[in-house]
Amino acid sequence: MLGRLFGRKEGADSSSAAYGEGRRLYNIGKYHAGRFETDKAMEFYNKSFEANKRPEPLVDRAHIKMLRIRHHEALLDLLEAQRLDAVNENGCQKEIMPRLAKLSVTTQPYKNGTREKLIEDLRRNGRGYVAKRIVSTCFKLKPEQWDTNPPTSPMLKHHFFNEIDNISKFESRGNYPEIERYIGLYPGAFIAEQVRLCPDMQDYFATEMKLHTFLCSYEEQDMRNVRSDMLYLIHSAMMWADYGHECFSAGSDNCVIREAREYLDH
Repeated sequence: MLGRLFGRKEGADSSSAAYGEGRRLYNIGKYHAGRFETDKAMEFYNKSFEANKRPEPLVDRAHIKMLRIRHHEALLDLLEAQRLDAVNENGCQKEIMPRLAKLSVTTQPYKNGTREKLIEDLRRNGRGYVAKRIVSTCFKLKPEQWDTNPPTSPMLKHHFFNEIDNISKFESRGNYPEIERYIGLYPGAFIAEQVRLCPDMQDYFATEMKLHTFLCSYEEQDMRNVRSDMLYLIHSAMMWADYGHECFSAGSDNCVIREAREYLDH
């Protein structure tokens, strides 16, 4: 969709060499984005913007940052894109405004002082504690459940597979080494099926907004650590529900949830 933006309202610079180079680089970025080669896409969006200061590469770069839960950085890109769009009348507002509306919610901790408190809590209590608190808060669970009777639900299962799907598509390889193990264990078709089976999309969207509000408040590596620990908690709970103590015993060959194991056997 955004690939058409360069042709909407080209303005006085549309015949310049800088414009042509910027458009060429932007289209290469779009090609890579369509193939989920997001590092390459970011590289060419950066080059496109350097060649010609237009809003389109910033809009698409911000989109990738949002998918990587770097919302404050995405917000800065979109605000600059909005400024350039207003000056040049490029017609990108349809793409910019809905994303700004979402980011105005998820980046509130940067404005109201909550971010500093969250970072201090992480420093004081550690990533495992914070991961447990975030999952419990967003999915309306009691934190002590994780130690006595690990909770499972269709929504938690959907979140787990939606997250590993997002990480496999939008993140740089090596950013989530613990999660790459899950990506290797579960077949892509099974992951896609679980992503489609969201029990309540509206409820999940609201839950995901809360999760992203927490996660995007942390520095990038801290965010990855907490996000990884959250997924480990959920997967461990699903494994416990399916296999009990057996899944944690030495020599156990149970590496995936029972539903996936049955899927693989067929």
